[in-house]
Amino acid sequence: VQLWTRGEERLSMLSPAARELEVLGLGWTVGTPDGGVEAEVLVVHSFEELESLGAEAVQGRIVLFDVPFTTYGETVAYRRDGPGAAEALGAVAALVRSVSPESLYTPHTGTTNYKTRPGIPAAAVTLEDAEWLRGLQEAGTPARLRLELGAKDGGEGISHNVIGEIPGREKPEEVVVI
Repeated sequence: VQLWTRGEERLSMLSPAARELEVLGLGWTVGTPDGGVEAEVLVVHSFEELESLGAEAVQGRIVLFDVPFTTYGETVAYRRDGPGAAEALGAVAALVRSVSPESLYTPHTGTTNYKTRPGIPAAAVTLEDAEWLRGLQEAGTPARLRLELGAKDGGEGISHNVIGEIPGREKPEEVVVI
């Protein structure tokens, strides 16, 4: 199997206020260089909006896809393809609003799919932080972030599974898979 480890993760707002944000690296993301990636965030709501802004607006920024949940199949496209779309226009990192209809200030993640390698660092943020960053942008207040991801690609390696069978007392012929 392909071996990948998440490593240490951190997202810091540097301005307009110093604050730590919850973050969770997307599966298969690349890590950041030592010291992280620091840039102004650009909040977008769709692939079409990102494309319409073009490379001049995206270059050197951290792109945040703030896309509210509709269905999993529809909204997950931003986690899967968003980092590649942002990278193609010159972004230094990508963030996605967690693909979830509800949140308790917890990020939700899954894998991303880079069209080219190595790709840019990519992570999920909470619904609340995505909305807050969007509000700052709408108010004309730039937000500067530092993203630090310790993700590492470990190449290929051996994986193992554990399989056990415990027959039930009342219905031993039935199977439950966990």
